[in-house]
Amino acid sequence: MTLRRDVHSAFDQITPSMGGLSERVVQTVLAEGATRRRKEGMLFRMRAPLSLVAVILVIALVAAVLVFGRLTQRPTTVHNPPTASPQAEIDQAELARLEAIPLNLPVMQTNDTCVETQFDGVTGRQRTGNAAFQGASVPRTDTWGLTYHVYVYVNRQVAGLVLIRGRDLKTQQPALWGGDYAYGPAGDTEQPQLHTELLINMGSQPRDGERQVLANSAFKAGHSDCFGLQIDGRGFSEQMIGKH
Repeated sequence: MTLRRDVHSAFDQITPSMGGLSERVVQTVLAEGATRRRKEGMLFRMRAPLSLVAVILVIALVAAVLVFGRLTQRPTTVHNPPTASPQAEIDQAELARLEAIPLNLPVMQTNDTCVETQFDGVTGRQRTGNAAFQGASVPRTDTWGLTYHVYVYVNRQVAGLVLIRGRDLKTQQPALWGGDYAYGPAGDTEQPQLHTELLINMGSQPRDGERQVLANSAFKAGHSDCFGLQIDGRGFSEQMIGKH
């Protein structure tokens, strides 16, 4: 046992001191292992959101392709909206024939009684045969004159143009019209948007139901309480008498 201690003592004397190198090596290995595990943990945590971002990008790309495909495959045919004015595609020869029909409205004196066209008790309309009229607003009076809205109904059997003209039966002032179906010359310098004719184009094809048109009706100041309208179309001429 004395010899063994002597050998170890001699060996220690000739071996340089490690200065705790072994302990530092162990600690370094352990530290590197911990760092590696943290990096792996961080990588794992980063992989999840990156994969989620990839999925979102794929979905967005597919959606963009579908939208672009629909846009490029959209039909090129343009469906024109209903014509705002009946002035388009009008048979001018037919219109000229209707305008050539003279107004055959009665002439009344100031004190004459205005006898209106009878109202339909069910619909509340004044019907002339192929056409009917119904007030659509409360009349408004100002310094210029009288204005109000009126519904005009035309039977579905009627084809072609329907021309409506009128006048005050006591003062002979023309009935004026405004809106999409107003036609003819301007009837007043102060209100150039008002015209002396109301023109409805029924076309040549059969209709499922009657045609309904909303128009602005107007009379200048100085009008009386009685007016008349004449409705001319293919094969018919009708009259309607109304009171303001």
